[in-house]
Amino acid sequence: MNKGYAVFCDADRQFYDAPHRFPSDEEGRGALYPVLRRELPDGWQRHRSGDWLAFRPLDRELPSQGWKIHVSACLDNAERILEKVWDYCVPRSVAFKCMPSRYLLHIRNAKYTDRGASGKFVTVYPADAEQCRVIAEELDALLAGEPGPYILSDLRWGAGPVYVRYGSFTERHCYDDKGELCPAIEDDRGRLVPDRREPAFRVPEWVDLPDFLKPHLDARSATTVADLPYAIERALHFSNGGGVYVGRDLRTERRVVLKEGRPHAGLAADGADAVARLERERDALRRLSGLGCAPEVLDWFTLGEHTFLVLEYIEGRPLNSFFAHRHPLIEADPSPERLAEYTQWALRVHRLVEEAVETIHARGVVFNDLHLFNIMLSEDESSVVLLDFEAASVDDPGSRQVIANPGFVAPADRRGADVDRYALACLRLALFLPLTSLFAVDRHKARHLARIAAEQFPVPREFLDAAVTEILRGHPVPHTPATAQQQSADAYLPVKLADWPHSRDSAVRAVLASATPEREDRLFPGDIAQFATAGGGTCFAYGAAGVLYALAATGAERCPDAEEWLLQRTKSPASGSPLGFYDGLSGVAWVLDRLGHRERALDLVDLVTAQSWQDIAPDLHSGLAGVGLALDELAGSTGESAARDQALRCAELVAHRLRS
Repeated sequence: MNKGYAVFCDADRQFYDAPHRFPSDEEGRGALYPVLRRELPDGWQRHRSGDWLAFRPLDRELPSQGWKIHVSACLDNAERILEKVWDYCVPRSVAFKCMPSRYLLHIRNAKYTDRGASGKFVTVYPADAEQCRVIAEELDALLAGEPGPYILSDLRWGAGPVYVRYGSFTERHCYDDKGELCPAIEDDRGRLVPDRREPAFRVPEWVDLPDFLKPHLDARSATTVADLPYAIERALHFSNGGGVYVGRDLRTERRVVLKEGRPHAGLAADGADAVARLERERDALRRLSGLGCAPEVLDWFTLGEHTFLVLEYIEGRPLNSFFAHRHPLIEADPSPERLAEYTQWALRVHRLVEEAVETIHARGVVFNDLHLFNIMLSEDESSVVLLDFEAASVDDPGSRQVIANPGFVAPADRRGADVDRYALACLRLALFLPLTSLFAVDRHKARHLARIAAEQFPVPREFLDAAVTEILRGHPVPHTPATAQQQSADAYLPVKLADWPHSRDSAVRAVLASATPEREDRLFPGDIAQFATAGGGTCFAYGAAGVLYALAATGAERCPDAEEWLLQRTKSPASGSPLGFYDGLSGVAWVLDRLGHRERALDLVDLVTAQSWQDIAPDLHSGLAGVGLALDELAGSTGESAARDQALRCAELVAHRLRS
């Protein structure tokens, strides 16, 4: 599961949307920091770019790349830090940008956001290396003592929240060694190469580290794991809060798990950082010591400001792994015996999990994060151990859920042990139909899933009914006539799937009702990839072009307003727009031609063929195979021989890549 989807779920209750569109709530989380409402001096420009709000003096020229400064901040001191940076940069005509709200800073430092971007609250753009030194020194003095998350991609200046890295100041793109489009900088030969934004500090090989940064690099290198009594063998998992590693205790040769907590990073919904959550886990597991259904705590230490919890290594596999291999519906026509065998297995495993949850409740612990990935089943399938207690509560019957798997998110009214009981109810259904994430949209879907599960498996109906009762407890029943309620139990969908074209027309009405023609970035809601690249809202895979193609291909009525929106957005495609069929301009051109907009399609073909293809991947989605197929069909429909020649060139490049 891609955990990156979570941050796109807040701004709109129905569809994925960009985090910066999150509205201001009662807590003021989406509101701009007050300092950002100040009037700028004459000659300054304010510019919004995605999550960032940028400020620059128009009379100062900046290089396209160089040493830039980042300032990190916690939720509680961010406003104070931003005021100090504003008061420093604006009088000195120094360009900068920032995360403009508490909400955006929170999600940037949340558990499953990009580790390479974590902690970056303010970016300052010096004119050259010498000015970088001066600004870093002076900001470090101004912000001394202010805490902030460690920026993994940067070099820390001293012990404060100021960091430095070499990178791009302007938006340029190139293809990396995988043939994927990425941010770029220029090397010493004038070529655009990837601007690496990984969770590790690196200096481009053609760039000399300035002397003033060497003491800070030495300080960074001084912290090592060499003196630990543990040998780290491999990483199991990384998040913004730290890593989880398999290791070996050098004193006993015992296999262990080390969980890392980064201070001020990996924030949960309640603002708790990774260290606070590790402390929760440690305290909960100590309370559960000796029960056998939770790992034993072996050690607790700090290294280089990072905290580590050392746990017993649990043999077995996560329940989702067994589930994926055992589930009979992965077969086209499973036998009744196969269905019955799986049903008995699922009932037995659920009872094991239920007993483990009851056991920890008896010790005053609520798990708060029960789902298929956090349940370790022994290889002989005789016992379970619950993993990952960082969201657990101890002796707190009113505790709320602050971290959750999307398919097991408890309603806001559930507290304490009821959170786990809700998750156990979801597990009853998920073991047969893993679609419980739909409950966030409509909790009454539980009835429908229970009915389908009962039709497909010989599972006792009371087992499923108990799940539905718990999931819907306290949830209002829709105000519909009794006959309609009875019908909804038999047919959940508003139109039968085989009732064509009525089922198509129902889907079309829903799609068109979701359109947002007033927006520049996208017309129809779609995957979060819409927001990842320039022009993502126009493309074939998850943008307007794909929707318009689907409408045309299924015989639905044309939507001239939507076509006009796409035409307007492709007059001058944004810099950095991909070229691929599914994610870029060649696919949009193919769709526009099919819709009769040939002139614009050929304009896009000219843009695509004018680009260098040398480093593009050979694949169908984003690479040369897709571009070539689009150009070949466009050549056939338009009679443009140049497009045919370029399609052949794509084929030759793909063949060459596959041979080499």
